[in-house]
Amino acid sequence: MADAITLEQLANASLDAQALETAINADDNTDVTTRLDRQYPSLAKAMRLIVENSLIGATPFTTYAQMTESSLANDSYAVVTNDSDVNKNGIYQKKDGQWQLSKYNPTVQLLNQMSELDAGYNQVIHDADGNKYDFAIVNDILKKIAWGMSNTTMIAPNHRLEFDDELSGFSDSVGRSAMSVRPDGAIQLGSLMLESSQTGAISIQDQAGRAALRISPSGTVSIYDLQSPSLVSTSSKPNLQVGWQRKDINTVIVYGQSLSDGSVSSTGESSTGNEISTTQPYANVMLAGGTRSEPQHSFYSTDFAPLVEQSIGQFSDSGNKGTYNTSQNESPVSGTCNEFTRRCLANSQKATPQDFVMCGMASGRGGQSLENLTDGTQFAVVEQHIKDTANTAKAQSKTQALSAIVFIQGEANHHAILRDLNSFDPSITADIYEYQRRVERLINKIDDVAIANCENQDYLPYVFTYQTEAHRSYNYTGTEKSLNENPIATAQWFMSRSNERFVLAIPAYALPKNNRDKVHLTHLGSWLMGAYIARAMEYTMHRKQGKWRPLEPTHYNWTDTHCDIEFYVPCGQLVFDTFFCAQQPNQGFDVWIDKELQASAISAVTLLDSKTVRVSFSAPQPANAQLSYALGRQETAPNSYGNLRDTHGDSDIVTDPLNNQHKLHNPSIMFNIHKTRGFI
Repeated sequence: MADAITLEQLANASLDAQALETAINADDNTDVTTRLDRQYPSLAKAMRLIVENSLIGATPFTTYAQMTESSLANDSYAVVTNDSDVNKNGIYQKKDGQWQLSKYNPTVQLLNQMSELDAGYNQVIHDADGNKYDFAIVNDILKKIAWGMSNTTMIAPNHRLEFDDELSGFSDSVGRSAMSVRPDGAIQLGSLMLESSQTGAISIQDQAGRAALRISPSGTVSIYDLQSPSLVSTSSKPNLQVGWQRKDINTVIVYGQSLSDGSVSSTGESSTGNEISTTQPYANVMLAGGTRSEPQHSFYSTDFAPLVEQSIGQFSDSGNKGTYNTSQNESPVSGTCNEFTRRCLANSQKATPQDFVMCGMASGRGGQSLENLTDGTQFAVVEQHIKDTANTAKAQSKTQALSAIVFIQGEANHHAILRDLNSFDPSITADIYEYQRRVERLINKIDDVAIANCENQDYLPYVFTYQTEAHRSYNYTGTEKSLNENPIATAQWFMSRSNERFVLAIPAYALPKNNRDKVHLTHLGSWLMGAYIARAMEYTMHRKQGKWRPLEPTHYNWTDTHCDIEFYVPCGQLVFDTFFCAQQPNQGFDVWIDKELQASAISAVTLLDSKTVRVSFSAPQPANAQLSYALGRQETAPNSYGNLRDTHGDSDIVTDPLNNQHKLHNPSIMFNIHKTRGFI
């Protein structure tokens, strides 16, 4: 390794450089004072004096070649004034037939000093971590670089400024970013990310995707307390607040793809005749054609009828897998509305079912991408459902508003990862951040419909959602690595952390699946999805105790030997068991490098306390390692699983329409931690 240049040497070099600059560039009347208080004429002045006064009887030559070709005798003096090689300019004396450069030559002396300094500049300096710098200021006592520069990096005390194709910005001595610019244009400020989307949304988010400030495309400005996290303030063009104000008719729209409308919600191979919510226990209603009826159906009705999951009619749709019956077996609608009403009555004094009348409709359809649900023909269905519930309530002289949106979608968009193999529509996104922006755009469109048609819409409704496990549901040959990621599930979690309106109720992996494809839910699974959503709704909307949060990680500490993960626990304490699924390797935790499973990377998974999990490593993991929970493995396809839950169900037990009881424990959400990038 080359010797480091000291701070004193660099300071001296700076003074010498100034003297040399003056000596070379000054006019022919200037004298130069060097760092050591020596005086020399400038190069121009020295040449003038030599030529004009013949101080040493020197013969002037323009170039060195002209001098060497001359016939001057031994002991003669000559001066070269303008050779293209500046090192050959100067005073010479001829000895024994050879021209020798005079030692009395201040220009050459300064050039020699600069040459020594330049040699120091060209040394490659290494710091303790092996980083290379072409130029550096070194603390000669501590032997540490105080300031350094290479072609891509500038380092100052405890900070770095980097420029490259992947990332540019400032960071501290341990790699924590103070400011950086990502390739996609997002600006990171410390632990916060400033992003703007093509749709016009602007947000400042933390590493978990939680927003500190957000401006939506519709103009809503929201500020949050990240410690709670809770909404501090919000304003919008129509000046509506996020929340719930009880009306005579409280509309709940369940929108999305197949899991939202109860497609194939059965226990076996059959796809019909498996409704379980066949009677209405309260005063909840639907449009009389059925929860799944659409305006083009002959049996569609704008009247209200008791909310049930009952096949009222059928329609043929050759473009969407043949004949469907209108309720699509058991949808989440009844579980959502009926359990919400039950909880509101249990937590209210002197209330009756007529005080909490919910009107539920399943407006989605199976196999639909987010983009189709936003701009395709299916959006007309949700639009008409909102209009008709509003108009029917008005005709009955009842107040009405869109009280909640339940959005159950994601499987179709996960297909976008496989588009190269399946000729999938390139307009459909599977990007974590773009998916969030497009969901927000859809919700803004639904808001516009509600505000325009519901006379009593004096608030913006919350949006309740789930986490898809679609990454294991579509096991195409040759795409194994592409299945080892779950961007849509991650986006759904990030939305719940960054947007005040989005509430994540349940990951899909914890719900019972049918035996037909192990992707769609059983009738009980569909009802339980509604029950979990209803709990989040009642907590958020009725009790107004802040936004419901699922069992989710909040902090982590990754070392060479382990990663400690701290969780937000909704109720009780953390437990590892087989309540939701069979025993999984490492309780559902895995380490991945470049999407490849590192099966032996984890040596143990234990609970440190009631809210902290420790994942111990068999060896230190590289910087690009990723720790996942409930991502699943190829052998678990088409599902993913995990064994971590809380004990909420010990005190929260629900009874389904078949009179069976179920403990509503909270399973941990699916998540991924990158060793150096955080939650991803």
